[in-house]
Amino acid sequence: MSNPPYAFGDDDTAAERHRMLAYIFAPEIKSFLGRVPPDPGLVIDLGCGPGFTTRLLADTLNAGKTVGLDTSRPFLDIAGSDSNGGLDFVHHDVTRAPFPTGAADVLFCHLLLPHLADPAGALRTWASQLRPAGLLLVDEVSDIQTANPTFRTYLDAAERMLDGIGGDLYVGRRVEQFGRVPGLRRISSRLVKNPVATAACARMFRLNLDAWGPNPHAALSPEDITALGSALDDLATSTATNEIHWQMRQIIFKATTGG
Repeated sequence: MSNPPYAFGDDDTAAERHRMLAYIFAPEIKSFLGRVPPDPGLVIDLGCGPGFTTRLLADTLNAGKTVGLDTSRPFLDIAGSDSNGGLDFVHHDVTRAPFPTGAADVLFCHLLLPHLADPAGALRTWASQLRPAGLLLVDEVSDIQTANPTFRTYLDAAERMLDGIGGDLYVGRRVEQFGRVPGLRRISSRLVKNPVATAACARMFRLNLDAWGPNPHAALSPEDITALGSALDDLATSTATNEIHWQMRQIIFKATTGG
């Protein structure tokens, strides 16, 4: 089964969305990374996009080498414009082994699995790309809680759109229910609540809405899109801070065999 196309694009607007995501989720990601033994040899950011999370990994884990892998050349061009001796970006489909980097000590997966057609298959592939006792960190959405009607309209449309192309917005629930994954042993799993300020969330959702365009899977008419965009623009100046919460499923797997 082939992977669905990346629904949120890889142009400058999409890159700005990634920048916002990295900023919004940085505290949650750093907390998760705090559970990794220090100074790993090789860390790989799976589906790195324009590299913002990759740099966060490099700054936090102090690895000998940190590499971002992605299939988007526009994103990799952005990421590579600020690489250094300990940081690199490589064009590669992360659902295919072997990786051009060789086996890693740490693989990091953040907000990637919703865009893959076979999440369980991806985990099996990643297991083969870990060094003995290497770690796979999976950080994915399990739920997004909000009573705000504008956010609810957007999220319902996003869920329909991803479902229509074979993805799953709330894939963290599925990963939690996976049985044994060959080559991996689950060593921890926790649910983390991550509140996001209304204005920041509205700006991020607005960028996504622009990237979708008239996507048939979202089941929004042109009039619906215009109205939703206007409502998100209004919320972009809100001072509210407790209207929407991401429930993130953080799972750590350890390799049971070497890559």
